[in-house]
Amino acid sequence: MASTNSKLCVTLAWTDYPATAGTGIKLVNDLDLTVWTPEGLLLYPNGPGTPDHLNNVEGIDIPTASSGTYTIIIQGYNVPNGPQPYALVVREDAPVLAPRLYLPQTNVTIVAAADETNTAALIIKNTGTAPLTYALAKTFTGNYAARTSFQTGGPTFAWFDIATSGTTVPLTDDAVSDMIPLGFAFPLYGRAFSEFEIAANGCIAFAAGGVPADNTPLPASTTPDPLLAAFWDDLDPGSGGTVKYLTTPTNAIVSWLSVPRYGASSETQTFQIVIFADGHMLYQYRSVVGTLKSCTIGVQASSTGPALQLAYDQVYLANTLAVRITPPDANAWLWFAPTNGTIAAGTQALVTCYGSAAGLTGSFYTATLALTHDDPLQTSKNITVELVVPEPVALPLLCLSAAWWLRRRRA
Repeated sequence: MASTNSKLCVTLAWTDYPATAGTGIKLVNDLDLTVWTPEGLLLYPNGPGTPDHLNNVEGIDIPTASSGTYTIIIQGYNVPNGPQPYALVVREDAPVLAPRLYLPQTNVTIVAAADETNTAALIIKNTGTAPLTYALAKTFTGNYAARTSFQTGGPTFAWFDIATSGTTVPLTDDAVSDMIPLGFAFPLYGRAFSEFEIAANGCIAFAAGGVPADNTPLPASTTPDPLLAAFWDDLDPGSGGTVKYLTTPTNAIVSWLSVPRYGASSETQTFQIVIFADGHMLYQYRSVVGTLKSCTIGVQASSTGPALQLAYDQVYLANTLAVRITPPDANAWLWFAPTNGTIAAGTQALVTCYGSAAGLTGSFYTATLALTHDDPLQTSKNITVELVVPEPVALPLLCLSAAWWLRRRRA
């Protein structure tokens, strides 16, 4: 293909044999269409990595096709009545606005001397015709841990007051808000999220969906995922109190202010969830009264886990309680910036990866970054980051050898 950023359309069609009456899948002879791009991407008709085993017409559209050689493959997946004739149509259309992710490398190596920090660059390119949005997060291993303000080494209760500065969310009983932009990429269970919803019943979630009044143990199957539950109970902001939120480039705060339990107007609860761009969370309870042992508190990735349940229908809450929830970090030596962004068409972003050898006893460490993006043709990518800590050189011996060599030359 000679031109750049035109739309490339590849269509495969064939006349199939009659199927047996009553069969579930009507396709008899099944052909598969795939296309290799000049960048080495393998494309399928139904999206990344998904062959079409249902239809006898398959198509692959590349909104912004770069110049170069495209390899079209037609394969007989199952052809009991062959040979099977087919028709292939390839055409070039006018360009379509779409982002296009290109990674020059999927492996980053940082070399840092013992007890020192060094950097290496990760380049993310957008070769498409529309802005590319991306987010990076370290892959998740292990589970979250919690510590309260009543425990040694726990957080100090320090209320984030957004009663005036926050945006009011008009929630009725059992309602949820629309998805709200965060303004940063929040890493949670190995994924990065850029928006969230607020539920009347004391939770926030990172996907759209209702949070029912009837709380359950975690992991729960009745809520959207992932879920942060600070006070999952039957709360009713429609009959009193307010729910507010405030987002900044480094954190997001959601406060339930004097919100009563359903049918108990005197049992008003004031608490908040604070999430931070580095991945840790804070639940704070300024004033909780009445029935306090009929709620669920914790965090979950999905209905099948993993999850951290702090309380389910038991005594846990108290006034001026703060709960800090932190992710596991076996790869604390690695951090990077920026964690998310938008790349204009035809440009690139430079992500700086920092590797610290402070306190490390080994010589080689690896971590994986998950890159999510909105390129419609590609799935999320994994990027391997390596930290190499060279063995220290015996400098005194080198200095003595150099001094001896200099004396010999002068002699």
